Amino acid sequence: MEVIKQFFNSFLAEKMAAWICGNIRHTMEVIVLQTNSMNADIGMDPRSYNSTVWSIIESITENAVSPIAVLILTAVMLIELISWANTQNNMHTSSEVIGHFINFFIKLFIGIFLVSKSHDITLLVFQMSSYVVSMAGSTLDTEITYNLLSESSIAALQNELALKGADGIAGFSTLLVMLIVSLIGVLGSYVIFVICRVIVIRRIIQIYMYCSIGAIPYASFMNKELSTIGINYIKNLFAIAFQGFFMLVAITIYGYLFASMDFSAYGGVLSTAIGLVGMILEYLCYGFALCFTLIGSKSLAKSIFN
Repeated sequence: MEVIKQFFNSFLAEKMAAWICGNIRHTMEVIVLQTNSMNADIGMDPRSYNSTVWSIIESITENAVSPIAVLILTAVMLIELISWANTQNNMHTSSEVIGHFINFFIKLFIGIFLVSKSHDITLLVFQMSSYVVSMAGSTLDTEITYNLLSESSIAALQNELALKGADGIAGFSTLLVMLIVSLIGVLGSYVIFVICRVIVIRRIIQIYMYCSIGAIPYASFMNKELSTIGINYIKNLFAIAFQGFFMLVAITIYGYLFASMDFSAYGGVLSTAIGLVGMILEYLCYGFALCFTLIGSKSLAKSIFN
């Protein structure tokens, strides 16, 4: 009976040690996947990210938004014409009249150009930000070398944990605590991964929304009083476009902070619950700090572009 009990304890200890080491390995893999996937997404312009969605946005603009923008542009130009007529009703000289008419038609031509080319202008802003992000990426060297635990280190750790768990109730309790902590690490890594992905995808959806309505703000540029609508749109457009730059910097800093975590140094203490808790807590602190930084990157971009 004692032999069976000892065999059962040894078998269960080996399984728990394998689960703990598997969770540690999985946590590190999720971290690397998270950093690499976000770096690839934030530098894309909306047309490159998903050409199908971009075609849908273009169709919405042409069929629904552009007709409204044309009506707004017509109203704006009528306001300009009426305002000019009220201020120039005494008709000083014919040269002034001709000059005002030329000015009016120049404004009309610019307004028609902006409304008809709203997608191209908006896309140009994001292509410019995409170029900045790609150049910054090459400068920041986003290909980070991570100090991950090697397979041999994980195998040695697994053997050490299996021996510890076979010692008795104390060893088994330690393995149980470490298993729970390692599960928290895996769960936390996925939570951080999901939050970061949601932030990135939310920004992309906002970009498509900004692109879909661009024709209307552009139609307001031809009037001094109404031009604040278009100016505010351009400011927010540049802010959301260059938000990707700040996100890249934040992700790169996070990657280097994680890479500087010398997991090999944990090799001597990962076999204890305190050592594993320290490693998991350090990673979770970095991860959630990244989430809050990505959330605040939009406010930072808006504050810079006023």
